[in-house]
Amino acid sequence: FTRGRFLANLAATSPLFAQLERDERRALLKRFQAQLVGAGDILIEEGEAGRGLFLVLRGEFDVAVGSLKVATLKSGEVFGEISLLRASPTTATVTARTQGEILFLARDDFAPALAAHPGMHSALHELTTKRLVANQAVVAASILTQDSAILV
Repeated sequence: FTRGRFLANLAATSPLFAQLERDERRALLKRFQAQLVGAGDILIEEGEAGRGLFLVLRGEFDVAVGSLKVATLKSGEVFGEISLLRASPTTATVTARTQGEILFLARDDFAPALAAHPGMHSALHELTTKRLVANQAVVAASILTQDSAILV
């Protein structure tokens, strides 16, 4: 009961599901598969083909570009969308910082879900744009810091 209630609240408040009606949210959530993860588990490796969309139920997940940590994801956040939307290799490595649980929507189920729910596509596109800009800013700041340390 508690898990079901949590999922319903998450779906009702997540920007990913905001454009969907209640029945549509339920139907879409049924396509996701729950997976438990352990601390240190790598869910996505930078440069690999995107396998699907991940939704964090609980736990913390570090996002790294190269060896540089650019973000930490928590409950309610999604990842894996960039490579799926752009049909490109993944742009970061995502590692479980803690034990946790995710919902996973396989690549084969992702495209039909986007086609059926255009609002979900626009929410993910907006998220992708923000993430890429933020990641580039962190990487650029790191490079500037490293260069200034060398020049001093």
